[in-house]
Amino acid sequence: MILPASRTWQNHAILGIWMMIAGQLLHVVGGIFEKMLLGIYPLAQMTFIRTVLRLLPLCIVLLKQKEIKAILSIEQPFCHLLRLAAYVIYNCLMLYALSVTSLIKSCAMQYVTPFFTIILSAWILKEKIGMHKWLAISIASLGVLIAILPFGSFEVIFLVILFGSFVGSFNKILIRRLVATEHSLSITLYGNIAIALVLIPAILTHWNPVSWHDLSWFAIASFLTATGQYATVQSLRFAQASTLAPFDYTSIIWAGCFDFFIWGVIPTPYLILGTMIIICSNLWLLKSISQRQKESPSSTTSPTGGEA
Repeated sequence: MILPASRTWQNHAILGIWMMIAGQLLHVVGGIFEKMLLGIYPLAQMTFIRTVLRLLPLCIVLLKQKEIKAILSIEQPFCHLLRLAAYVIYNCLMLYALSVTSLIKSCAMQYVTPFFTIILSAWILKEKIGMHKWLAISIASLGVLIAILPFGSFEVIFLVILFGSFVGSFNKILIRRLVATEHSLSITLYGNIAIALVLIPAILTHWNPVSWHDLSWFAIASFLTATGQYATVQSLRFAQASTLAPFDYTSIIWAGCFDFFIWGVIPTPYLILGTMIIICSNLWLLKSISQRQKESPSSTTSPTGGEA
């Protein structure tokens, strides 16, 4: 079967990288509004509201498409089920972590995710992991370790975030496999529908009235995170999961900036130094991939093919 161009892997790594960076920024900004609301509403209720509000703009976009049936079609049902399970677990764990710890700490402790992503992409997707990728992620990881040095003693929540990071990496690997045959919009839609359905029993037992003011914040957060979701899914169509892995680290930059400007959390010298190392490693990888694309341009790539 010949797949439409919109449902095949595309060899546009630079575009994929920028979409991943934009997706990370949107997720962090959405997280700001979510963190403001976490102390007011139960975790399950807040997750349900933001999920339903995410579905609204996605459904509007879907209804404007000409081939709705084709967009919603499923070619890999088992992969979809695995991905939905991973997505639900990941979101619940990370939202819980955000409710009990700071924004910067929650983001920083997720930076084992790229290691999991690279290992899983090599094992499941059979992607070729070049030395330039390993070098970039190793340097960026050093930056993260430096950035989180002041966090002090071990906390149990770190184990929750660690497991959540592994599940999140598995989710991205499954998305990378799905975008070969499924539409990005359907992947994003099904994930949010799954979370909403899972949370129905919880919200039936406990629900706090929502003010119009808070509902507006929910709407903003949902729109930002829904757009971030779609950007992340699209990035995995244009670039290999192992290529995008180091750019997960950019969220620590956004989190540090917002923590400072909104909550007055002054960045430590360790955080500044670590952030600079992350930025330099990502810029180097971006330049390396750009040069490789110029040397060997191609329109598409297979699951086991070269740089995508």
